Amino acid sequence: MPRIGKNIYKRQDGRFEGRYIKGRKENGKPDYGYIYGSTYKEAENKLELAQADHAMPPAPDVMTVSQWLNKWLGTAGVFISRQTRDRYASVISEYISPVLGEMKLLAIDSEFINAFISGSELPKKTRMDIVSIMKSAMKLAEIEYKITDVADSIVEVTWEENKERTLTEDEQELLTASSLHRGDKIDTGILLALYTGLRGGELCALQWGDLDLENGVICITKSIRRVSLPDKKAGAKTKVIIGEPKFKSAVREVPIPKFLMEFFTNQRLFHLPGDYILTGRSDKYMERRVAEYHLTKRMKGAGFEGVSFGTLRHTFEARCIEAGLDLQVVNAVLGRKISPRASDALSRPSTRQKRENIERLARGRTFGDYWRSNRKKLFTTQE
Repeated sequence: MPRIGKNIYKRQDGRFEGRYIKGRKENGKPDYGYIYGSTYKEAENKLELAQADHAMPPAPDVMTVSQWLNKWLGTAGVFISRQTRDRYASVISEYISPVLGEMKLLAIDSEFINAFISGSELPKKTRMDIVSIMKSAMKLAEIEYKITDVADSIVEVTWEENKERTLTEDEQELLTASSLHRGDKIDTGILLALYTGLRGGELCALQWGDLDLENGVICITKSIRRVSLPDKKAGAKTKVIIGEPKFKSAVREVPIPKFLMEFFTNQRLFHLPGDYILTGRSDKYMERRVAEYHLTKRMKGAGFEGVSFGTLRHTFEARCIEAGLDLQVVNAVLGRKISPRASDALSRPSTRQKRENIERLARGRTFGDYWRSNRKKLFTTQE
């Protein structure tokens, strides 16, 4: 068989055969394994996976921090979401490995790690990721190689208090009336975020079929996000995926306020179940950054500054707290991540409990009430 490359040969039957070392025999000679593919590319991919699975790990005394982090990521990747894994992989390759990567694992200490983190001018979120990665990786090293007094001595990076803007009640009233009056696709997204607290990624992935108007609920089962690609040779570094939300608690039913039911029922007449809310088409979704651009442009035109979909979600939460709603219900509606211990101790609020709480926000107001009470302001703003 002629060798094509990378220990891959083309067989007489037309298939491609790859050979790799899967171990050593008792006499010390290589013990080979074989893979087969109908094309060279298929065989190459299978061979790379087989070689990675049977790679012999370096001894602890020669293992570098970079090698250990790659091993840790393979272990931790089973327990974290793909989005988090991709972010951690990027942080390791771009920030940690260039500085700490060549150091021997057995030689690194918390003092050096803390100096690296505190001395960098990286954004706070990146430094927090580095702390999380190094703490977890060194905790595993403590279990496997008895490397002590490192993980627990890495200093945490504290997160500043959330300073997301909250709309005033007057601003919310005007924005609601304006969105109901204009009623286009972006306005539909504004109303959903403002009165149900949906995340931007959830809103971008939302289709009209997800709105159960007969029962008055929104079924959140997916989210849209951009992830890093492991193989960047082709040029593309990221891709957009639509899949399950990051947390199990984010899969939920959210009640639609009664005063918005007329609006959504009328809008639904012009769309098919597969149409995305923000585009009105089934073959085209809107990415989060594009949706934020359209929202910012709309808000500036209406005289609102510094308003994002995060602002609308934060405003919804603030109104819930001001109205004295049950905090457990608010967290359930927002789809917040709940620790296993808290999840065991608390029963999940029912849709009926959510609806009763959410209706208290509207204070019995109707679709027409928002139009009548803000009609003068609306036309003054438009002039």
